[in-house]
Amino acid sequence: MIEQIKECLSRPVCTGWDRGFLESILTQLERGRTLSEKQNSTVQKVISRNDAEAQLAHEQWETIYENEHKEEAMVLAHYYTHTAYFRNIAADISQGIIPERRSFLKMKSNKFAQKVLQEYNSEAKFKNGDLVTARAGMSRSSMNFGDHSVDFVTADAIMLMFMKRGGFVVERTNKIISSAKGAKMYKILPIGGTIPFFIEERRLKRKKS
Repeated sequence: MIEQIKECLSRPVCTGWDRGFLESILTQLERGRTLSEKQNSTVQKVISRNDAEAQLAHEQWETIYENEHKEEAMVLAHYYTHTAYFRNIAADISQGIIPERRSFLKMKSNKFAQKVLQEYNSEAKFKNGDLVTARAGMSRSSMNFGDHSVDFVTADAIMLMFMKRGGFVVERTNKIISSAKGAKMYKILPIGGTIPFFIEERRLKRKKS
């Protein structure tokens, strides 16, 4: 088992908790200690998930990530920056850093991440140029002004203008901040206004011309 552990530790794919655990076990074995049944079972699981096949996947990860995951990774990074979870890896992705494979796949397989991606990949209800208005129950908190600094009075005026006159879809963005159905985010320019805002699809409906 000592040789198996050393071979596993020689692979760069073995990182984080797995590496720390195997290093601790190796120290115990080299001191002549006997492992418990549970320790033996865990060692085999760790070695199995850090085998030669896993190392090959690790070596190919940069290419796989760029070709297969990057677009959805950016969507998830934006979502998780608005939560208390996976914020470190989300920050790395936002900065263009390729995330560690196992950590990223764990984040992506999360049930909330899957809901976000399902929403992102579903067909959009509105396209650029569509005339839309607010559904009942819209509030100031439903709107996001992005880089624009807007006070409460101005925000309320824009909201009332939009509710009365409607607005045009300027852009469908990939900035999803909720795992709810209808969470696609649109950039809207209200009729008669000059400041656009972002709002979720579930808050919108078509407006008759």
